Amino acid sequence: MKLRYLLFILIIWCSCNRSAPPAKMSSVGVIVEGAYTYYPITNNRIPVDLDKPQKVSLFDYFDRIELIPLETHDDALVGRLGQIIEHQNKYYIFDRHNSQKCVFVFDEIGDFSHKIGKIGQGPGEYTNIEDMFINPFNGNIELLQPFGQIYSYDLLGNHVRTSHRITNDILRSINKFIQISEKTHVFYSLGGPLHIVYYDMEEQRILFQEYENSINSTKPTFFNYHGQWYFHAFFDNVVYEVGPASLTESYMWDFGKYNYKANHGFTAEIRFDSRALEAAAITLPYWMLMQGQNNRYVMAQIATKSENRVYPLAQDMERAYLIYDKATDECKFIKQFTEPVEFLRTFSVMNLTNDYLLSFCEHGELDKFVTEDMLDEDNRKKYIDLMNEKEEMNPILIKYYFK
Repeated sequence: MKLRYLLFILIIWCSCNRSAPPAKMSSVGVIVEGAYTYYPITNNRIPVDLDKPQKVSLFDYFDRIELIPLETHDDALVGRLGQIIEHQNKYYIFDRHNSQKCVFVFDEIGDFSHKIGKIGQGPGEYTNIEDMFINPFNGNIELLQPFGQIYSYDLLGNHVRTSHRITNDILRSINKFIQISEKTHVFYSLGGPLHIVYYDMEEQRILFQEYENSINSTKPTFFNYHGQWYFHAFFDNVVYEVGPASLTESYMWDFGKYNYKANHGFTAEIRFDSRALEAAAITLPYWMLMQGQNNRYVMAQIATKSENRVYPLAQDMERAYLIYDKATDECKFIKQFTEPVEFLRTFSVMNLTNDYLLSFCEHGELDKFVTEDMLDEDNRKKYIDLMNEKEEMNPILIKYYFK
């Protein structure tokens, strides 16, 4: 019996990735699956002290950085990278530029493969696209037309179908979307008082609406962690789990005395006037720009109140990072890393996996995000070649590999 017990303990120990949980960490809620140990968020609450910024090294969390230049191709000139989906060893890049609104596909080393979608009036063409999603139930890539339809393509770019018109007098626009079952899509809509909409695509009807946030924002997003979809918004410190029929609160960033209600008492006149909203929002101590979660960390980029900013939603807002280690129940509020670089681009992409964080930078800004001495030999050569390239090139994907 003792031998069996010792063997059991040895198997569990060998299966844990990284280091074992610290002594103060309760084992309740810890999940071991293969090579990964999934840690819970203690009490579903992440305490943050905005009065005490900390300076840490990127290499406290990561052990190497990989550069993946996206091939600059006559048929694939990325104007405004708005979203990245990594799927089956390919990168699906959503170009939000008004003249393109399409998806460029690159292979795992950044070579251009093909394009999906086209602005136009023909079959499978559209006038505008606001979001993309790879449907887990049929394998197609779907592009969202904000005022009514979903365009589906296979992964080679062949048009498969166009949905019925979804929007109506109640659901006036669709800005973000995911699919959570064979029949059910979940939309984020700016067009009404209730912004989250559960919709049955087969029966063509709204199932449920919720999430009344009086501060409209164009930057809410969904992210997937461990098979579960989550939702977070720009002016809300709560992250919600997208359940089969409704949202439930999953966890919150607790800023103590700086916490504020999502509506913050803003009047309808302010909420629907973008300039007035920006001017009013300058009084808020923080804005949640983007976030994600993996087995060990919860990460976020936030905008913080700055006396030097007139319109805090502008590209030059003051940014900071939150990195919460679930294994130690410790959150770092970081305005600057010890390395003289930025970490994530403002309003950027942050794809968080158990192995790495995927982001990007523009070619002309590479030295703001990575320095030569931060890279290994292979990536240092890429860096030198990119820095010596005089012509403007496509964006560069950056992978930060966790320790």
